[in-house]
Amino acid sequence: MNHVDPRSLPPPRVLTAADLAQVLDVSVVTARRWLRQGRLPGVRLGRRWFASREAVVGKIEILSGAARDSTQ
Repeated sequence: MNHVDPRSLPPPRVLTAADLAQVLDVSVVTARRWLRQGRLPGVRLGRRWFASREAVVGKIEILSGAARDSTQ
């Protein structure tokens, strides 16, 4: 059986609420609230939330662009 070094794998395409919290430097409770409110794109499967990395990055880019535009 071949073993793969986990560090050589690409980043996950799907993020959990805990992953989002870590990336956004917020609590898991806040990440879940933002997902539930629709402030971040995601889906709930059972009791767990998941979000597409690409969708979250796109949403952050839109929000940071809007913030930049409002300060000019």
